[in-house]
Amino acid sequence: MDQRNYEEAIRLALDGEQLDTERRHPGTVKHWKKLRHEAYRASGQLEEQRKLAEELLLDGDYDYYLKLKSTYTPEEWKGVYLELLPRLEHSGRSYYFDPYPRILIEEQETARLLDYVSREPSLIEQFYPQLVSEYPDEVYKLFKDYIMQTAKAASNRSNYRNVCRMISMLAKAGGVDAARHCVGTLQALYPRRSALQDELRSVKWS
Repeated sequence: MDQRNYEEAIRLALDGEQLDTERRHPGTVKHWKKLRHEAYRASGQLEEQRKLAEELLLDGDYDYYLKLKSTYTPEEWKGVYLELLPRLEHSGRSYYFDPYPRILIEEQETARLLDYVSREPSLIEQFYPQLVSEYPDEVYKLFKDYIMQTAKAASNRSNYRNVCRMISMLAKAGGVDAARHCVGTLQALYPRRSALQDELRSVKWS
C-alpha cells in the first residue's frame, strides 16, 4: 500500500482472507477485507469498493454504511438505500450488534426505529432520546410494559433497584405520569416484597 502497488496489495489480502478462512479466524478475515477495501478505494476501483463495503456492512460494521453512502450522489443513494434497507432489517444479527438502528438514526427514520424497538422493548432505554419527541405515548407505553415485565421477574434488591432506575429514566424522558403509574401499580401488585417497596419509595423523579 505504501508503494501504491494496489493490485499486489489486493492479491495479498485475498490470500490472507482465504488462509484465515481455512483457519477459522473470522476476525482476521474481516481485517484483511478492510485492507482490501482500502486498496480498492486508493486505486479508484469504485464498483469493487462498493461491493466490499456492502459486504462488510451486512457483516455488522456500521462504519461501512457511511463509507458506502459517500461513494454516491444524494440522488443515486436514494435508490441504493431503498434496496439495501430490507436486507439490513432482516440480517438476523443480535439486536445489540446490529447496525440497522444506527442507520435509521442517521437517516432520521424514526417510524422504522420505533417499530424495531417495539420488537425488543429492552432497547427503549438506548433509543428513547431519538423517539420521545415524535412518539411520546408509544415510548411511555414501551417503558411501562418493559418495567412491569422486568419487575415480574425480579427477585432481589439489585433487581428492584434496576426496576426503579428504569422508572426514573421514564420520568426523565417526560413520562412522569406514566412513571408514577408504574410505582402505584407495583406497590399494589407486590405488597409483600418489602425490598421492592423500599426501593419504590426512593425513586428519583428528575
